[in-house]
Amino acid sequence: MTQNDALTIVKPMIYLSNRRTMYIGRLKRLIDHSNGLTALIISLDEELALIDCNGVQQGVSKSFLIPAGAHVTLDTRDSIIVWCFLDTIGQDLATLIPNMASSMRIDDRSDCFSGIAGEAQLIHQALSLFKNRVSAEVAFSMLDKWVGFEASVTVGIETSGTSGAQFVPDKRVEMAISLIKKNYSENVSIDEIARAVELSVPRLIQLFKQSTGIPIRRFRLCHRIYVTLIKLSEGMMLTEAVLDAGFSDYAHFSRIFKELSSVKPSKILSSKNIVDFRVLPD
Repeated sequence: MTQNDALTIVKPMIYLSNRRTMYIGRLKRLIDHSNGLTALIISLDEELALIDCNGVQQGVSKSFLIPAGAHVTLDTRDSIIVWCFLDTIGQDLATLIPNMASSMRIDDRSDCFSGIAGEAQLIHQALSLFKNRVSAEVAFSMLDKWVGFEASVTVGIETSGTSGAQFVPDKRVEMAISLIKKNYSENVSIDEIARAVELSVPRLIQLFKQSTGIPIRRFRLCHRIYVTLIKLSEGMMLTEAVLDAGFSDYAHFSRIFKELSSVKPSKILSSKNIVDFRVLPD
C-alpha cells in the first residue's frame, strides 16, 4: 500500500474560518467551478487538468488558482486535493497571482493560473497537515504562508497583480458583505443593503460583482452553506442546521450545494463519509 493509498481511508477534513475555507480529501473526477468562489487547488498526488467551458483542456498542473466567476471544470483524476476557498474581497487573489508560474486565458473575461511558487514544499506541508489532523490555527497559519499574506502584511504592502500596486478593497462592498454575514438567516433585500451602503441597487450589484467575481445573491447562498457547516461542526443535525442557516429546507440546501460545488452534499456529509471539522474561532 502506497502512502496515498493509506490516506484514502482517512476521513476528509474541512477547515472553517470567517476568512477562508479549506477542504482536504478526495472528490469526484469532474468538478464544475463555474459558480464557485475564488479557489486555490492543490493535488497531493496526480496532476490535475483544467478544462474550459468548451471542453478544451487548457492546462495540467498540481496547483491551480481559479478566480471567482471563471467558467471551468477541474478533472481531479481521483487525487486527494486541497481545495481552498479564498477571501471574498479579492486580496488573496491579488496577492497570489504574482506567485503563479503560468496564466491561461479561459474566455474573454477570465484568466486562470497554475504552478504556485514552492509547489513541492507546499504539497509536502499539505500532506503533513492531512496526516496529522492539525488544528485550525495551524492549518490557517500555513495557508497564510501559501497565499503570501503574512509577507505582504509584514512589509505593509498588499500586492495586486504583477505590478505590485496597492490593493484597496471597496469599503462599500466590505460593508455589504458584513451585513449579509450578520443577517445570514434573513432575506435582507438588495434594496436594504444598497441603502445601508449608500448606493443605488444597480450600482451595488455591479460593484459587488466587479469586486468579488460573483453576484451578491450567490454570495449570500455561499455564506449560508458556510454557516451550515459551522453548525454541523458544533454538533447540530444536518436538517436543523440548514434551516438555522436560512435555507427553506434540506432540498433547497442540497440543490444550492450541488449548484455551487457540483458535488452532492451527501458525498461529503453522509454518515458513511463524515468529514473531520476544524474551526478557527472568530
